[in-house]
Formats: sequence, structure tokens, C-alpha cells
Amino acid sequence: MNRGEYLTNPLSGERIAVIARGATTGGQLYSMDYFLAPGGNVREHFHPNQEMTIRVLSGTLSCTIGGTPCILEPGQSAVLPPGTRHTQSNLGTLEVHAIEEYRPALAMDSMFESAFRFAASGAFRSRIKGPLQAAAFRWKFRRESRPGQRRAFLTAMALAPIALLLGYRGRYEERAA
Repeated sequence: MNRGEYLTNPLSGERIAVIARGATTGGQLYSMDYFLAPGGNVREHFHPNQEMTIRVLSGTLSCTIGGTPCILEPGQSAVLPPGTRHTQSNLGTLEVHAIEEYRPALAMDSMFESAFRFAASGAFRSRIKGPLQAAAFRWKFRRESRPGQRRAFLTAMALAPIALLLGYRGRYEERAA
């Protein structure tokens, strides 16, 4: 994904564009312009090895951070230590615009690009292939992000070896036609 290129996740209602990559910050920071459409929702998850900062520029972001509901208005921010479970949703009628930062960067660039491209391709929607693709993805990016529910993570980790043996890859790669 090139700087200034927007990626959209049709499953969650998110749209992102990279501001700073780990490759250009010595691995210290991954930063992005973050947009969440009205009705958009990001399921509970956490970043086990990274601090996340979210600063709302416009719109109203409804969150649950560490089990506590909160609302972030323009000008407000939240800093989540590693391992903090959180959700994000837009219950309003205007798109939310925020800046998200992750420290250290790890493989966030590749993770977001892969997640959004898999979602746009329909790879996560198939009843049979979807769980296998999701398992390969979760295995590849287990240092960056994990589902908030332990059972979902353990199921993905159990399916990951099967998915990988069947040729599923955690990172999205364009297929030659």
C-alpha cells in the first residue's frame, strides 16, 4: 500500500491511509489516517505487544476500552497499553476521522493491508474457506493483534496448521491472472 492510498474494509466500515511506516521510523511507529463509517464496528481485540493511541479529529467514536464504555469526541484521545482489549464503533450519522498510532510498528502495515484486502476479496466470508483463511491470517499476525475472546484465538491457532498445510497464507498476495 502506497502512502496516500486508501484501503477499505467492507466488513467493518473502516478506511485507512498510511501516515508513517515502521520501515521509515526505525520500527518505532506505525501511524495511519483512520475513518469509520456510520454503523461501522470493530470487534473486540487487543494488541499484545504494542501501545495504541487513537486521537479523534471529527465525528464521535464509541469505544469499550478494558471493559469500560467510553465516547471519544473531536480533540480527545486514548492511549491503550499493550494487551488492552477494545472495540470501536460509530453509532452516529457522520464518518469518524481519527489518527491511530502503534508503538512499536511490528508488522502493522502488512497486517492492515492483508486484513482489508482479504475482507474486500470475500476471503473471510466463505463458510468453509473463511475460517481457514482467518486462521492463517491470525497466525501470521499473532504478535500484532488478537481477538478479544480467548476461544476465538485458540480456535484460530488450532486451525492454523491445517490452513497452512492446505496452502492458505496469512499475508495477502496478489494472484497473477
